Order: sequence, then structure tokens, then C-alpha cells
Amino acid sequence: MNDRPAGGRCWIDKDSGVAMNTEFNISCEGWQDPDEPLSYTFGLNSETEKPPTILHDSESPFLLKPILVEQGLAANNYTKTFYAKITDKYGAFTKVDDIKVTVLPRPKRNTDEPVSISQELGGLVNNIEDLAGEGDAGAMASLCASLAGELNLEATGDTESTTTTPVSTTAAVYTTEEEASYVFQYSYVPTTEVPKTKKEIAEQQRKDRTKMRENMSKQVVKGASSAADIGDAQQILSACVKLTQEPTEMSTKTSGSVMTTLNSLLVLRQMFRIAHRLKILRTRLNWSLNLLEIASMLT
Repeated sequence: MNDRPAGGRCWIDKDSGVAMNTEFNISCEGWQDPDEPLSYTFGLNSETEKPPTILHDSESPFLLKPILVEQGLAANNYTKTFYAKITDKYGAFTKVDDIKVTVLPRPKRNTDEPVSISQELGGLVNNIEDLAGEGDAGAMASLCASLAGELNLEATGDTESTTTTPVSTTAAVYTTEEEASYVFQYSYVPTTEVPKTKKEIAEQQRKDRTKMRENMSKQVVKGASSAADIGDAQQILSACVKLTQEPTEMSTKTSGSVMTTLNSLLVLRQMFRIAHRLKILRTRLNWSLNLLEIASMLT
């Protein structure tokens, strides 16, 4: 019988933060299993029926780079739940699925003009492009998935944005100096055209999200070619799923490119899995041959 990894713990380095601004890190330590090496998968559980987002899958017991996270839902007190899965080389695993953190919505200043999401977070799209150019598929996919999650929340109206002067008794409460100071950290650039009606504002915001989603999709398609292992493939798959969650905010051409990439990654992931299983079988075969050799020496 193959026992599961045991004796360790996993945690996140902060109790709370601001969506797409605070960097989080997840770590594990102390896990024991004779069938090494161990691999560590970190993911973000969905608050709906969507699949979890894979953030990390490697032999490193901690995130290789800190991550940004989309906001939690107000209905869940802004709580996001991560999980860690520790797996031995033969597939036995232990899952820690109660790693919780509070991720507050992005604050916004009081202004008569609507502030677009690209004005606040457009710089992150440039970061995604840089990571794709560097061949860092895992970090690129992780940031892309989080930003796509924030776009999806905006599209469905599930975001709550507070202002410098609270306008609602249900507004998020910023408890740390870092969280409160974020209100003043981003640069506000007024738009040249200000829509006059709510319908026009909503359409402008949709076009704004669509442009960001299109640019991110191009980087994911580009970055998929640098997927080096099953971990990279799984992370990019998660990013593809989140990017295509709002089909009205993506052109048919871009959607087709992302879906083609997604299907290619599914095949690539299966190939990685087959290669891993063959490696296990070879290890077991060598072990069996060694036993036979020892047995023949004893007879």
C-alpha cells in the first residue's frame, strides 16, 4: 500500500489584502513520504460551479513568484479559499483545502468621471506580455487568470468598489495601512469622452474589458508554446478557461485561437501524464529486476 504524504503544513503569508494589488505567497513545509520527490499543486477554489484555478504545480514547496488575486465576493465576506495538494511520485496525495484569505475590492476615488478598469489595471497586461516574452509560462498564466477573474467579476456586476468617502454601510472595511493607502496609489487619468447615460457607460466598460481580454488572450496563445511541463500546461489551461468565461467580451477569431490553444494544451497535458506514468513503470520495473537479481544470487 502506498501511504499518503503526512506530517506537514501549508499556509498563506497574509490574512488579507486588496484585489490585484497585494502580493500573496503560499508555502508548505514538513511533508514526509518515502516515495520522493514530492510535488506541490496550489490552486484557488471557485466561489461558483467553475473549476479551480491552478496557480502552481512543481516540486517547489512554495510559489516561485508571489501572486495577485481577484477580489472575493461580498456575499462571502470577501473570503477566497486556496488549496494545496502534496503528491508523491506514485500519485498518493494529501490535500489541504482550507487556506483562507480576505481579498478586498479595489478602492476608487470620488470622481464625476467613470474610471475604466484599463486605467487602473492596464499595466498588468503589460506585465503579462513581459512574462510571456521571457518564457515564464507559469507566472504569465497565473497573472492572466487572476486578471481575467477580475474582468469576469466586473462583467457580471459582482465587484464592489469603495470610494475615499464611504457611500454605503456595507462597503468593505480596509483594516491595514497598506490596504487603506492603496486608494491613493494608482494614477487617475481622465477620459476624453464621458458617456452621458448608464447604457453608454456600461457599453464603454464592456469595450474596455474586451480590449484587455483580447490583448491577454494573444499573450496566452504566445506563451503556451513555452509550456515546459504539466504544471505550466495546467496553469495556462486555467487561464484559458477564465479568459473565455464571458464570450460576449471576445471576438470570434480570438475565442477560436484560445480554444485551439486550450485543446492543444489538453493533448500536451495528457502526453506529460503518459510520460510520467512510463517513468513510474520504468522505476518499478527496474526495482523488480533488482529483486530478481538479488533472489537469483541467494539461490
